[in-house]
Amino acid sequence: MNGIALNNPGQFGQRLVDLSLEQGWQSLSKRDTDLLMFLLLELDGAIDRRAPNHAVARQLRVTPSRVASLRRDAYARWRPLVQDDPIKVLQRILKETLTPERLDSAARYASERRREDGFLALLVEHPDDRLELEQAIKDAGAIPVYERNREVVLVHYETLFELAEKFAFLDQDPAKIQKALKKLFRSETDLEGFLKKDIRELTWQDAREALNSAGAKVVSGGIGKGATALLKLAFPFLP
Repeated sequence: MNGIALNNPGQFGQRLVDLSLEQGWQSLSKRDTDLLMFLLLELDGAIDRRAPNHAVARQLRVTPSRVASLRRDAYARWRPLVQDDPIKVLQRILKETLTPERLDSAARYASERRREDGFLALLVEHPDDRLELEQAIKDAGAIPVYERNREVVLVHYETLFELAEKFAFLDQDPAKIQKALKKLFRSETDLEGFLKKDIRELTWQDAREALNSAGAKVVSGGIGKGATALLKLAFPFLP
């Protein structure tokens, strides 16, 4: 038993045959065929895309590094088969990584100085997801930063707000931002001006500056309820 059961064997087999014939009978190399089968297994769900490399390695009876290579190369070689909306992909990645448990786990790989500088450590094992996150960070005008473990991407809290704003995850209503921050920070002097400002005078620039101040406070103070609530404000789809 290899621990793999297809969810839709008929569809899997038909796609494998169709794609093999489309490329020309026996024209695919063994490597291409291996990558195609691996990708189809992930698309079928027989191999869980969210599963750690180690868990998949046990299923396939190979090394975790081999799984990482398969994941990276399969999506690069057979990209047209993956019909993903970039925004939904980013939502999925952030939903999986911006949980208190994952953030706490990844934080062990980030230095205290990085946290003080406002960086959150995101553990992203799947190479294709990591590439998608890297590109989103670049599109937001920032540069991906790494610690020694290349599966841990360090993202500045301001970059996360940029992503939330760029992809329209963040509700750009200053009054709503003010109301939410009041619940989180009832007595913070550096936010007092924004929290007490008349709603009629609020601007989006005021809200963004307040979010940056709030982000600096919760990130430097460690991952806790404040950070989780602030992230949910930027990304309402988080659990």
